[in-house]
Order: sequence, then structure tokens, then C-alpha cells
Amino acid sequence: MSVRRVICAISGGVDSAVSALLLKRRGFDVVGVHMTNWDPQDEASDSSSCPQSEDLTDSEKLCAFLGIKLHIVNFVKQYWNDVFINFVDNCSFGRTIVPDVGCNKKIKFDLLRKVAFEELGADALATGHFARTSQGDFLENHLAVPNKIKLLRAKDALKDQTYFLSSLCHSQLDRVMFPVGSLYKSEVRALALSEGLDFFANKKESTGICFIGRKRKFSQFIGQYIDDNGGPLADIETGEIFPDIQHKGIHNFTIGKRLRRDNCSGSMNALLPHGDALYVADIDPLSRTVFLCSGNTHPKLFAKRVLVSSPSWLSDDPPAERLVRNALSCVFQRIILPIPCTLQTHGNDDRFFEVGFGSPLRATATGQLCVFYDNNECLGSAQIESVLETL
Repeated sequence: MSVRRVICAISGGVDSAVSALLLKRRGFDVVGVHMTNWDPQDEASDSSSCPQSEDLTDSEKLCAFLGIKLHIVNFVKQYWNDVFINFVDNCSFGRTIVPDVGCNKKIKFDLLRKVAFEELGADALATGHFARTSQGDFLENHLAVPNKIKLLRAKDALKDQTYFLSSLCHSQLDRVMFPVGSLYKSEVRALALSEGLDFFANKKESTGICFIGRKRKFSQFIGQYIDDNGGPLADIETGEIFPDIQHKGIHNFTIGKRLRRDNCSGSMNALLPHGDALYVADIDPLSRTVFLCSGNTHPKLFAKRVLVSSPSWLSDDPPAERLVRNALSCVFQRIILPIPCTLQTHGNDDRFFEVGFGSPLRATATGQLCVFYDNNECLGSAQIESVLETL
């Protein structure tokens, strides 16, 4: 495959900056594209400056420095309808989902991909994700569809982002480059410094959910979209309801997080006999009950088996031979490394599967993705529906 024009997603961060730099070094005709997915007016009530406006300015600086064009695309409406509303709906039921996963599937590798190939005449689309594919970082190993494309973990295991790409379908990876996938983060920063991109090398790395802003608490943000609908707090061991106190809404809670006073109303006296450190062990969305345990190493926080919805596989549907020989590992949070697991159907219902962990995992929550791997290959993912067994 002959590749000349590459559309590179420019976020304003160091990873996409170095991706564009590496593409220029290789002689590609590089065009930058910056996505606006969130209305910056929503940040007006925040005392901090708007990160999106800063990122656009930084993207313009980068493209001027590299001598490449920058296109700005607005997906605010689509992001709201296809990603954000789903995020809010899940939060209102106490489910923990990562909106970046939906953004990659619905926006970046769908709408942006269409703009790149159908409007801007791209031969390839590049992003700054820490990931790799069997096509090679610069499509040097490209094989035309229907040949299978494998999604592979990044060289830098601590920065690997295949978790966020695990819901993509096979065709969305075709003609996609991940230029920094074979680099360590330290090498990316060093490249930026050596090439005069000091500002990007020293820029604080973005963390958390992109649309919340840098200084707001999650509960403060999500409270704008979900009414406080309180409910009881209960002891996970006895089921006893704590008197004279309620929480302010299950959307404020995540499994494994410590109970915060500002998420409750009423007297804390009933909680005092249980010690200072109470953690969320379970959430019942029907009764809106938040169950608490004492200490962050309580056995109820550690799952041995979970129920997941039917997995979405990247390459095979399903990868039958790997399931038979149990050659799987999984992660359910981006910050942990894969651990061995087993996967089997849940009774006679092929809509659900049971995942058994090689070692118990702390703070598994409904809505989280369980992402499956065979060594370095990301096979796909499924949403956690419930915890079947704890310690």
C-alpha cells in the first residue's frame, strides 16, 4: 500500500505532537485535525481556564511549528448524543463507565475517520495512542481487508491504551497508525525536547475525564446533570441500614472508594462504631442503597468471578481456540496489568459470560470494561454486569 497523505489527530498534548513530528520525519504529507467534542461554554462556571481552549491554541502552535495545516472539526452534538448521554444514564444507575471508550468508538474512529478519508483525502489516519497493530506503526506491514488486523499492547506497558480501544471493530483499525506505540513515554518527552517542542514535553499530562475540567470535583460536575436522589447506607455484612443518615445519590459513588462526608446528609454518629475508614462495597440501583465495609482491604472488595455481557471481539467472533485452551488474560482498569483469567458461558444464556480471575481483583464495578488479551494481543472487551463471587 502506498501511503502519502496522513491525517493526524492533534489533541494539544505531547503524544500527538510527537506523532505528527515522526510522520513529518518520514516524509508523509501530514495534515493535523483537532476535534472539539465539548462545548467550552460549559466550563464558564468553572473558575479555572477552559482546557479545551488551551488545547486548541497549543494545537495551532504545534502545526505552525511543523509547517502543516490544521483542520478543526466540531463533534459537540454527536459527542453529546452518542457518548455523554450514555455516560450520564449509566452514572444515574450507579454504573462506572469510561467515556473515552465510547469517544474512540463513536467519534474518533468513526466520525473523524470519515472526515479523514472522505473529506480530506487521507491514505491513513494517525493518533497519539500508546498502542500498536499488526500493520506496523507506520503501516509498513499493511495488508488489505479482509485480512485480520491485530490490536497489540504498546511497548510501554505502563502507558498502554489498548483498554480504551478494545471496543473498536476490525474495520476501524484499517489504515490506522500509532506512531508512538513502540516508544516509552520517556522517549516521547525526550524527542519533544530535542526537537524544540519544550512546551509540549513539559506540559502536564491530562488525567481523568476530559470534559470535567481541571479543578472541579466529579460530584460537582455530574450533579449538574443528575438530580440528587438520595437513599440509605447499609452494612455490607449484616444488611443493617444506618439510621439518621442518607447518601445524596448513587451517582456520587464508585466501588472501592472511601465514603466522603460531603456525599451524605444527616448524622454520622451511626457510622462511628465502624471506624473512620468506610468504603463502598456494593450499590443496589433499584433500592438506591449504598453498602459500606470497614477498611480498604475488606474481602467484599475483592472479586473472584464476575458476570459480563457478551464480549465484542476485535478479530475473531469469538476466538474459539483460545477460549478452549484458556489462553486469556484480562484487565478491568487501565492502570493495572493483565492477569490470567477464564471465560465461559453463563448457564444456557449466551448473552452473558462468567470471568474467573487468576487472583482476586479489588474494586470491580458494574459498567467497567473487562478487556481480554492473549499475550500482547487485545482480543476485545465486555461490560461487567455484576460480581458473582468475592473473597
